[in-house]
Amino acid sequence: MTLPVLTPQQHAELAAWESRALSAEEFAARVEAPWTEHEREDFAALVAWFQRRYPTAGERLAATRVLAAQWARLTSH
Repeated sequence: MTLPVLTPQQHAELAAWESRALSAEEFAARVEAPWTEHEREDFAALVAWFQRRYPTAGERLAATRVLAAQWARLTSH
């Protein structure tokens, strides 16, 4: 799969679109929208990977705690 190459103008437009605030109605519409088949398959693949990587509930909880701590350190600056 080849990723598209964006011009600086296209990159700026995309960044502006991605960072814009959604209205309550737009947010609700996105949250309530049904998943596409691709989204379902991608989610199932991620869950399967996570369960293989962390096979027990204890390992999953420990991994989640580590990742949450990393996220907290990254976002606290």
